[in-house]
Amino acid sequence: MARPSKQLDLALLREGRTQLERHGCRELSVREVCTAAGVNLGMFHYHFGTKDAFVGRLLEETYGPMFARLGKAAASEGDPVDRLRTILLLFGDWVREHRLLLARLVSDLIAGEPAVVAFVQKAETRHIAVIAGLVVEAQAKGRLGGAYPLEAIAVIGGACFLPLLVGTLALNAGQVPPILRVLLEGSDFFTTEALGRRIDIALRGLAPVPHPPPSR
Repeated sequence: MARPSKQLDLALLREGRTQLERHGCRELSVREVCTAAGVNLGMFHYHFGTKDAFVGRLLEETYGPMFARLGKAAASEGDPVDRLRTILLLFGDWVREHRLLLARLVSDLIAGEPAVVAFVQKAETRHIAVIAGLVVEAQAKGRLGGAYPLEAIAVIGGACFLPLLVGTLALNAGQVPPILRVLLEGSDFFTTEALGRRIDIALRGLAPVPHPPPSR
């Protein structure tokens, strides 16, 4: 038989996701989450203990399903570059979908919020390891150029994912020149299609360079 309080932790998590995206970790108020969810503070501590543990649970529930899909796609059969493109699109779509939350977490990370620091350290190790594994496999099979794997990852991240976060941060902070704001807001910059184009550009840039035949 389910615990009578089972629905209370789900209510807290639902409201916590809303508050986290709206305010980030630093400004998230446990009391406000409890009030909005209709749950008393004692039940919050019963289910989650601390605010940091609660934030960690929220972030893992946001990240975990995407990471599971990455692992499944990376382990599938087929050309390593095709699989790399698939996982880059999966990860990029997750970044695109959660870019407002991630932009707030960047500020929390800079401020040294413990729950966010711990999550980022763990999460980066996980998905970067998957991407790096496919980069190394593709290089070994001659499907990507001979750049160091870390250089290839930097190219991919800079071309595919960083623009989503930088663009979102700049728009939210009001630091974008008017003409650039018009271009960002009036284009498909934040769409899956645009993400796919940037991934293709990055992978073409990392393609192996054919060596010219020796001169006679």
